[in-house]
Amino acid sequence: MVQLSLLSDAEWLSAARRRLEEEGVAGGARATLVGVRAAAGDGEFGGFVGDSLPVRVDVRLPHATAYRELAFFVKALPSDCEVHAQMASTAFHKEAVAYRNLFPAMRALLPGGRTWAPRAYVVRGDALLMEDLMVQGFVERDRRQPFNFAHAAATLEALADFHASAWLLEAELQRETGRPTPLLDRQPDAFAEGLFVEKPTAVIHRWFAGALRGVQKAVQYVPQLKNRPDIDSILERFPIIHAKMVELIKPSTKFKNVMNHGDLWSNNILFRYGNGADALPTDVRLVDFQLVRYVPPAVDINQLLYLTTRPALRAARGGALLRRYHRALAAALARGGACVDAFLPWDELLASCDALRATGLITTPCYHHMSLVGPERFKHHFSPDNFEKFVLEERDELIEECFRDDDYFREKVGEEVLELVEGVLLGKDADFWTRTAQAPDAEAQNVRQ
Repeated sequence: MVQLSLLSDAEWLSAARRRLEEEGVAGGARATLVGVRAAAGDGEFGGFVGDSLPVRVDVRLPHATAYRELAFFVKALPSDCEVHAQMASTAFHKEAVAYRNLFPAMRALLPGGRTWAPRAYVVRGDALLMEDLMVQGFVERDRRQPFNFAHAAATLEALADFHASAWLLEAELQRETGRPTPLLDRQPDAFAEGLFVEKPTAVIHRWFAGALRGVQKAVQYVPQLKNRPDIDSILERFPIIHAKMVELIKPSTKFKNVMNHGDLWSNNILFRYGNGADALPTDVRLVDFQLVRYVPPAVDINQLLYLTTRPALRAARGGALLRRYHRALAAALARGGACVDAFLPWDELLASCDALRATGLITTPCYHHMSLVGPERFKHHFSPDNFEKFVLEERDELIEECFRDDDYFREKVGEEVLELVEGVLLGKDADFWTRTAQAPDAEAQNVRQ
């Protein structure tokens, strides 16, 4: 549970003054603190790597009779489960390093670009105080509602701005030092792998091992797999997936690396919409940068598109989505005085997306056989009393229940397990992205979303 006493009065006031100065409010630097309170009606949120709470900070400006209310969002390490806190500590530290040491310079180097992440006003190893995007009209989509083309394209454009700003920072550092300066070398703490690790004694290793056991268990419920004559051979090969993923998310020696978000599932992407009846997204923010890594952009792209879209959309419009990303990347780099071909030519984007496609195929069912359970099951299994058993141990009973009782789970996770087996263990569609990029683009309305 997040306590308001986690931050001092001085920290609350400093954040409020910075916010007022950013907004150009006269006298903002001399505002005084009136009080801090949890936002009425919003409540606390529990996440995989931390807890969060919307808060309101009341301040009084010089010579003002009424106070001014400012909306913030505080994130903190989980305090109600020791194992949960242990798992979250490394991830929380990574995000703090990114916000403190990288993001300010990255934002400054992308003039006129879209803002790809919320601003942070207090950055500590155990707490982050950020702007509250919800009061600005941003919303989180239902995690059981896949993205259509418009949502996927808008997210890819925001992601392109994020990647471009990281590359522009590296270019700036190279001009200053006279030699290549990867952000990995500059801030190694920010890029230490926090999820797919080799070390068997690490708590998070137990999560990945348990996730793969859960996916392996799900194979028996997928009609296209369970009756295959070679099913026993397929199941015996499952252990190689762990080692394969560990290698794939290391910095590449073949493709150009960049700072990746690392955790682009639907709950980490917020949208703001226009007023029209079509409800198209007009703005996007990426949140929860706790799993950042230094790998080719193709890792973020594959994880995003496999975690948020359905196979039919990827097959019909995957090439169009990659083109939207590449055009946005080119535009962002151009605003910073750089050329996209110096960082990621189109052919390299396609080749790297094909070579690293398995990162999306593996991540997706590992996440979704846990996160796509129905709301009541999700709340129950992620509670402090059940967290360790659910996240780090066996999920066989839950998987059986969901495949039996939940039509959406059965269809969605079933197709993801099938794609993993065919793409990673059987080598199917190795040139998927190159092939879809060459195919004619289908109309969005004719594609099952």
